[in-house]
Amino acid sequence: MDLKTREECIINYQVQGNGIPLIFIHGWAASQNFWKFQIEHFKEKYKVISFDLRGHGNSCKNAKLTVNSFVNDLEDLINSLNLNDFVLIGHSLGTVISMIYAHKHPDKVKGLVLIGAFSKIDTSLKARVERAVLKFLIKHAQEKAAQMTRKVLFHPDTPEEIIEFVMQESSKTPVDKIIECMEAIEKTDITSIVPDISTPVLLLYGEAEKTISKSIRDYLASNLNVKKVVYIPKAGHNAMLENPSRVNKEIEGFLNVIDNSDK
Repeated sequence: MDLKTREECIINYQVQGNGIPLIFIHGWAASQNFWKFQIEHFKEKYKVISFDLRGHGNSCKNAKLTVNSFVNDLEDLINSLNLNDFVLIGHSLGTVISMIYAHKHPDKVKGLVLIGAFSKIDTSLKARVERAVLKFLIKHAQEKAAQMTRKVLFHPDTPEEIIEFVMQESSKTPVDKIIECMEAIEKTDITSIVPDISTPVLLLYGEAEKTISKSIRDYLASNLNVKKVVYIPKAGHNAMLENPSRVNKEIEGFLNVIDNSDK
């Protein structure tokens, strides 16, 4: 299904199942297909909504990419579906979008599941140099860029078929949009609003997480309304794909906790 947003960007989305709405928000250079294991698992008991961010997957490719525009698109989708009392489940960039939305609309969001979350990116010299190198490789040597990302995104035991799936889905995002989205992330810092987000949170990271610094992970764990922090075994940055059964189990447990708290 397609939605035309307030900025006349066409957003591709899917709705499956019935029950409490779960809205899945993917990250940089990804697509809604990154949630395939969660959609299949949760659609039997919940209303599962997934969508491609602008510039990604099957959504519009000609619109400007900013974090605020991603949040606006999410607002438009939620309003068009008339959703309330839902859970936002975000990965990486999707966690930033989720936290901003929850800060703006605390009355609507029942819970936050944040996988590979950050409030700002690492600004150390080493991290800045690595991002500059990655941008250059994405523009001029995409095979080497893929090799670089393979080293940092995945657990050493991640099956090759999962890595290939990620690379294939990422290729659906045009190179200029990958760079534009990366630059939008670099400009983002939501650290100041984190302590004001009252929504209950499940915080998940892969045990081999390399893209989010420990200081940022610890800050979120200490300053959000976190009910549980879990480091997922045999997973890197894409835990929902690398160890879906454990991720699904943790999400189920969190949903039960927030359901019972309302009774």
